[in-house]
Amino acid sequence: MADGVSSVLSEALVVETVLRAVYGRGEITVERSYEIPLDTAGREGIAVLGTHATNHGIRDVAIIPTADGGRKVKATGSLDLLLWCKGPSDTHVAESTLTFSEDIPMEGLAGMSYQNETASAGFKAPPEPGRAEVSLREGRVVAVVPLRLSLSAEVAGDARVFIYASPSAQA
Repeated sequence: MADGVSSVLSEALVVETVLRAVYGRGEITVERSYEIPLDTAGREGIAVLGTHATNHGIRDVAIIPTADGGRKVKATGSLDLLLWCKGPSDTHVAESTLTFSEDIPMEGLAGMSYQNETASAGFKAPPEPGRAEVSLREGRVVAVVPLRLSLSAEVAGDARVFIYASPSAQA
């Protein structure tokens, strides 16, 4: 039986190819609080009735090596935060553009060698602003808004793969 195996291996053909492979994936959910200054001119007793995030996007993605030989992805982006505010006699919408930069840890093959690495990142879910609290900070009226971001990322690269092929026995 060993002779049969060695004869098949001696006839095997080694083929080298380059494949695009995803070798790391990761996700992160973070909660941050943002302070949004409110225009209170002529609007005493202001309150925030609701919040909404829109126009969210990721504008830059970078692969960053870690100390243990792995990779993490830095995702940088922005979103527009809308606050529905109530004054003594009217309501208005306050808008603020927020930026974020988050590191997403990667799970995968840390020690592998890949060429032409690229990363992509996206939102797992739309940003979720929480209930805003109106506060006085350094003489300014601000809305403190908690915001939850759920992000995912993956890293891909070209991997050299060796394929061992043996001729099939046909009758």
